[in-house]
Amino acid sequence: MTENPEEKGYTFKDKRRLFRDAEDNQAPETTNPKKEDPLLQNDKTSPLPTIDFATFLLSLASSAQIQLGLTPHPETNKKESHLEGAKQTIDILGLLQEKTKGNLSENEAKLLEAILYDLRMVFVTLNKKEGT
Repeated sequence: MTENPEEKGYTFKDKRRLFRDAEDNQAPETTNPKKEDPLLQNDKTSPLPTIDFATFLLSLASSAQIQLGLTPHPETNKKESHLEGAKQTIDILGLLQEKTKGNLSENEAKLLEAILYDLRMVFVTLNKKEGT
């Protein structure tokens, strides 16, 4: 004796939202990702800054300034020093200087040298204060 699945009342419902909307069993509306995601928008009023080596260096320098407590942390708006993190960021900048020697433009090399000098001097001063 074979039973027919329809006789038992089996029903199958496709719950995949990709193909069916759960509420009314209609295909979901397609959306334009450019309208929803601000990162994908090509809005001419707020263009993204160009990324070059100088911008990269300044980004690392600003991180070191936050870690040294020279600039308020963007989330807490408080100046807090974290000397180990600052030392690591300064060491990264030093590594970049060493590894890019001879490959930078004159302006890039001067910028990197000035950033490193300033950050190292502040680090040494703060490190002496905490050590005494």
